[in-house]
Amino acid sequence: MPDNVFQLVNVDFGKDVNEEMERYVEQQLEWLIQSHRELHQNKIPKWRKLYLGEPAEKSRNFPFSNAANTVVQVIGETVDTMTARVMGLIWATHPLWVFQNYAKTNSDAEKRANEERKRTLEDFMDLVGFEPYQLDLQRVEAEVFTDAAKLGTGFAVLTLEDQVEAVVVGYDSANSKRLKATESTIYHGPRVTKPRHEDILADGAAPTLNDAEFVAKRRTLKRRALLERGFTGAYDAKVVDSIMDSPDRSSPTQQTQQELSQQGIASPSYPDSTAEWDVYECYFGWWAGNPKRKFRVIFTYHKKTKKVLRKVFNFLPDNDLPIKRAKRGYNTDGLYGHGYAELLENYQEELSTTHNQRLDNATVANIRALRVSPRARALDSNMELYPAALLVGEKDEIESIQVGDVYPSTFKNEEMTLGLVARRAGISPAVSGAGTGGIMKGKGQNYSAQGTLAVMQENNSVVGYTTSEFRHFHVILGHALVRLYAKFGTDGKEQMFGLDSKRLTEALDLFERGNMAIPIRAATGSLNREVEKQTGMLMAGLLQRHYTAVGQLLQALGNPMIPPETKDYFIKTILASEMFHKKVVHDFGYEQPDLFVPEAKIGGGEQPQAGGPMAQGGMAPGGAPMAGATPSASGGPAGAIPGGNMASAFAGGGAAPPPR
Repeated sequence: MPDNVFQLVNVDFGKDVNEEMERYVEQQLEWLIQSHRELHQNKIPKWRKLYLGEPAEKSRNFPFSNAANTVVQVIGETVDTMTARVMGLIWATHPLWVFQNYAKTNSDAEKRANEERKRTLEDFMDLVGFEPYQLDLQRVEAEVFTDAAKLGTGFAVLTLEDQVEAVVVGYDSANSKRLKATESTIYHGPRVTKPRHEDILADGAAPTLNDAEFVAKRRTLKRRALLERGFTGAYDAKVVDSIMDSPDRSSPTQQTQQELSQQGIASPSYPDSTAEWDVYECYFGWWAGNPKRKFRVIFTYHKKTKKVLRKVFNFLPDNDLPIKRAKRGYNTDGLYGHGYAELLENYQEELSTTHNQRLDNATVANIRALRVSPRARALDSNMELYPAALLVGEKDEIESIQVGDVYPSTFKNEEMTLGLVARRAGISPAVSGAGTGGIMKGKGQNYSAQGTLAVMQENNSVVGYTTSEFRHFHVILGHALVRLYAKFGTDGKEQMFGLDSKRLTEALDLFERGNMAIPIRAATGSLNREVEKQTGMLMAGLLQRHYTAVGQLLQALGNPMIPPETKDYFIKTILASEMFHKKVVHDFGYEQPDLFVPEAKIGGGEQPQAGGPMAQGGMAPGGAPMAGATPSASGGPAGAIPGGNMASAFAGGGAAPPPR
């Protein structure tokens, strides 16, 4: 059950062990900072410039002064297209996360209650995910996916926030000027933030962050933020006071200043306001105690002064790591992927060079040089030409000379390179998910399986591969968030659901116990919401025909004049039809097929085995009609199934009965 009591437990294994842990943190940080220096200081800044389309030099002076200096931004276009496609795939549909309850039960009431719990949990996660004052996940995931597509890897960090502030409501009385204020919880619960790529440190050879022995996240704090953490007790107040005179720098980093400068924002140095401290939150395991056990600890460390501001045990569910990674491309075994800035760098440079050469060629070809005869005394070097200028001279004393010719084939070169970019990036037209596999007009087959297959095959491309990777991150993030809500509670947010508030609490409890989860599915054409609507309409017609057929068979079973072998066939047909339709309903994504395909109760509420004895009123044992039965009622072809025969029961394109 949710536990709203949030308590940090300090780490203290004794003086010797504590000092050994501090030395380990110092060595790991030094190694990771040095090993990532080339990536963080050179490659990532270069990739960011390539994404923005910044030219290598502000102005080109070759082949002439102020030559064309345009960057064809194929990297930025590809990154933004991929991000937009993934965001549309995830955020344009409801729910954001599809939950599935794996706990099976025989009670129909419990099955319906589980569906209601699942639906309530999906609505709750939709609400907190979209709400800007809650998780604000749309903005965060857009930033993470942009980083992942651009740089190859994006990160998100989960934190627990308990923000309590004094809210002034007036004065104590009309004559008093004493403030009347109450403490109010502004926010309580999980938050998701997107750190800069350079803020995460881990072994680059580790396949995932969870496989890395040591993971660190740099948190850059200004003076007031650091003091506030010491005042509230988040950090050791004495240690905070001791490092206040040792900031890591008096102003933001050079890279941050350059990014602000591009937006027209200056970065003057005011040490009291702009000084920054780099505090590292380190996550690692440590064997200690007697007997030896492995603990997960969190060290908050200021590297410059070698001071520990806080050391606590991991408080997240199952010692989970609060840093989640989105990776583009698994063609490497390490932690980092390959972004489009790296993959398309040479293509963008080639396109830009070809494009600028074409513009320079057009500029040169548009120039005409004038050759003036020495005999033209009226024309000298100071002569100015302008439209409708009057020139005094003899014929052929002035000659126009074309400087250059237009090279006509550069368009084809650019188009060829753009085609190579499209194939390497895999950004194809957004046709995946078109409603091809829905209800078709006209006579004949109502459902086009080939249409859906074509849609799914269209998505079997690089873009489908990448969107699946990003959706995987989305599922992992949602799973971690639900676990936090399950452990630490929802802080009263469940009350917005009124009578369903209890169902939300029960759903979180089921999720915490492992009975409910978020299945990870590949991105296919069936994810499109319009296709799901068409599929629902199709399933409604299919199930209606099944209900009608089973109802007619049940009425026929009540006829005492039907021979036992015919009744045996009817029961086999009912059982086969139920099994078949449950499979179809499950394959179409309905997770509780028992709710949509009810089991028929035959023979006193039980479903008999096929071929067993079926003593019915009016039917003697052995299958002979009882005395008084008319020949027409004893299993004749007419009237055996009320409303029609077996063929009409399954007519209209529905499921046919299984072959005998």
